[in-house]
Formats: sequence, structure tokens, C-alpha cells
Amino acid sequence: MQSLVPVLRSTLTVMIPLLFAASGGLFPALAGTLNIALEGLLLAGAFSALAVFHFTGSAAMAVASAACAATALSALHAFTSFRLKANLFITGLAVNLLSSGLCVVLSGGIFNTRGVVSSRNISGLLKWYLLAALFLLPAVWLLIYKTPFGYRLRACDKNSGALVSLGINPLFYQSAALLISGFLAGIGGSFLSLNLGAFVQGMPAGEGLDRPCRRLPRRAQTAGNPRRRLYFRPCRCFLQLRARTLAASRRFHSCLPLRLHAFSDDRGIYYSRNKYEN
Repeated sequence: MQSLVPVLRSTLTVMIPLLFAASGGLFPALAGTLNIALEGLLLAGAFSALAVFHFTGSAAMAVASAACAATALSALHAFTSFRLKANLFITGLAVNLLSSGLCVVLSGGIFNTRGVVSSRNISGLLKWYLLAALFLLPAVWLLIYKTPFGYRLRACDKNSGALVSLGINPLFYQSAALLISGFLAGIGGSFLSLNLGAFVQGMPAGEGLDRPCRRLPRRAQTAGNPRRRLYFRPCRCFLQLRARTLAASRRFHSCLPLRLHAFSDDRGIYYSRNKYEN
């Protein structure tokens, strides 16, 4: 029983920021677009939160600055994609590169470092983010499925012509979806740095690109996103903690949770295709 406590804590620590980012990425996916810049948004939120907390000492201001920074990058993404008619994937990749490079430049100008910033961590931060995550999931469900905004948002993908016939511009809701995803990803990124008490270049470790790349099939299921995280993260954290005692190789430890995750995605895509084809 005692060995399950560090596994559970490590699981929640890794899962919470990704749950915020995945919940935000759900909005563009349902609106018929895709936010491939979640990696950069998490990174921008992490750096902004730690920088503001270092100078102000206020956790609330740090989280607010992280949300604002990621939302600003999402606004840039939406403007270049919908207003300037740029390719959605290219602009998302550009936002990732811009966020990565900008964090290094700002850390050098403000802290005289090369992408590594250290500060003190905040005790008891995990329980507050966990409560916020538990509130976030039903709030996202209500917003998407029980409000006029959610109906129009999903109509952008299902039947955008119906919105146009009513005098509603689908690009407005698609842009709003990107802004919402940036806001939530910024909050998730703030947990990465504030909980650790440091900012390191590449903190998301490519996790922000995991779901968008798997979401490339148009009809892939989105509702299973947090559900798959619930067993993928415990499996990964358990194998990392038990790597020294198990006889299998390190490569096998890394491969097993990824194969479980890929298997669940393949089944979801297969079920989705059969559902809409039949």
C-alpha cells in the first residue's frame, strides 16, 4: 500500500497539466480545426508563471499571467490561420518554435540564464489544481453539450453551412475555440513550473504534441481523451518507479504504456469510422 502513494502522486503530478491541455484541445477538435501548438502553449505558460511568481510572490498572479501569455499566442495562431489564411499546421508549428525560442531569449535577458530558471516551489499546490481539474471536466461538458455556444461550436464541424445560413460566422467560433485551448493550456503549464519550482527548456517533453498528432484522423473519438490518460499515466509512473527491481529492460518499460495507449487510440479510431460509415 505504501508503494502506491508515490505512484498516485507521480501520476497526478504528470496528468494534471496534460488534462488541462487536453480539455482545451477538445474545443478546436470539435470545431473542425486542430491546435497543434499545445506544446508551445504549455511552455509559455510554465515560463510566464515562474517569472511572475519570482518577482511578485503571488501564485494567483502567476497563474493569471500564464493563462494570458498562452491565450496571446493562441490569438496569434488564430489570426494567422483564419485572417491571413495561413496553413493551420504550419502556424501551429511556428507558435511552438516561437514559444521555445522566446523563453530562452527572455530567460537570458531577465535571469541571465539559457532557458533554465529556478525559484521556490509552492507547497500544497497539487490539491488546488486537482480540485480545479475535477471542476473543469463537468464544466467543459456542460459548455460543449448544454449551451448554445457548444451547439454552434460543434456545428462548425458537422454543418458549417447551417451556421452561415443563420448569419453566423464559423470562423468566430473556431477562433474562440483556439483561445479557450490556449487559456486552459496556459493554466496547465503554470502547474509544471510552480510545482517543480523551476523552469527547464522542453518541460512538456513533447506531450503537447501527443494528442494533436493522434487526432489527425478526422473522425477520431475525443471523449476518450482523459479516460485514456487515467490508465496511461499510472502505468508509466509505476514502471518508472519499479524499473530498478523489474528484470525487464528499460526499453521494455518505456514501450509498454505507449503500446497500451496506441492500442486504445487504434480501437477508438476504428470504432469511430464504423459509427459514421454505417
